Amino acid sequence: MIKIYTPNYRCNLSIKKSLQLFFNEIIKYKNYIFTSIYSDIISKYKQDNFGLLWSVILPIVPMSLYLLLASIKAFKKSEDMPYIFYITIGMMIWLLMSEIIVTTMKSLRKNKKILLKSNFPFSVVYISSIGELLVNMFIRLIFVIIIMITFSIHIDILNLFLTIFALTPIIIFAFSFGIILSISDIYIPDTKRLVDMFLRYGLFLSSVIFPFPKDGILGFLNQFNIFNTFVESVRSVLYFGTIYNYIGYTVFSIISIILFTIAIFIMLKIEFKVRSGL
Repeated sequence: MIKIYTPNYRCNLSIKKSLQLFFNEIIKYKNYIFTSIYSDIISKYKQDNFGLLWSVILPIVPMSLYLLLASIKAFKKSEDMPYIFYITIGMMIWLLMSEIIVTTMKSLRKNKKILLKSNFPFSVVYISSIGELLVNMFIRLIFVIIIMITFSIHIDILNLFLTIFALTPIIIFAFSFGIILSISDIYIPDTKRLVDMFLRYGLFLSSVIFPFPKDGILGFLNQFNIFNTFVESVRSVLYFGTIYNYIGYTVFSIISIILFTIAIFIMLKIEFKVRSGL
C-alpha cells in the first residue's frame, strides 16, 4: 500500500504519533539545529568590538543589577539563606523561564520567511530558537558558582547536579507555554504585549528577589503560582538538598509534561493552517 502525504497530513496524527514525529524531526535536523544555534550566536555579535564576549556579559547583566541592589539592602532579606544566594538563584531561574517563553513565542514570526517558502518543521524552529538561551543558562550557572565561591557560600556538588535535574520541568513548562503563545500570537497580535507585561512584573509575585508571604490569603494563593513554586523549589534543592513544597513541585512538573504533550499535538495539528496565516 502506498501512503500519500499531503501538506496537511499532520492534522490527523494521534497524540502518540505527534510526539514521535516531533522527536524524529529533532533527530533528523539535529545538525541544522546545532549549526543554526552557532550561527545565531556568531552573527549576533560579529559586528561588535567585543564580539563573542558579549555572549558572556549580557546573560549575567540582569543578575548583576539585582545583586547590586541586594548588596545595598534594597530588598527584604530571606532568613533561611544568604540574600546574595537568594537573589542570584532566583534571577537565574526566572530569566531561564521568561526568556524561553518569550523567545519561543516569537520564533514563528522571526522565521516567517523560511516557513513561508518551505515546509520546514515548526519543531526545528522552536528548538533552534532556545538553543542560545540554554547556553545563557550555562553561563549564568558558572557565574552563580563564582558568586558562591566569592561569598564563601557552601554548596554540595550533589545538590548542584540535583539542581540541573530540578530545572528540567521548568524548561519543559516554559517551552510548551511558549509554543501555545506563539500560535496565539499569530491570531491575536496583542499576545506578546500581554506576555511581556506579565513577565515584567511577575517576578515580584514569585519570590524571585524577595520572599513572598507564605501565610494569609496571599500565601494561600501563591501555592497555585507555578512560577513561585519552581523558583522556590530549585533554590531549595541547591541550598538545602530538598525540594520546597514537594507536592506542588510534583504536581506542576506533571502539568508541565501534560502541557508539553498538548502543545506538540496542537502545533502539529494546526501547523498547516498557522503557516498560511503567517
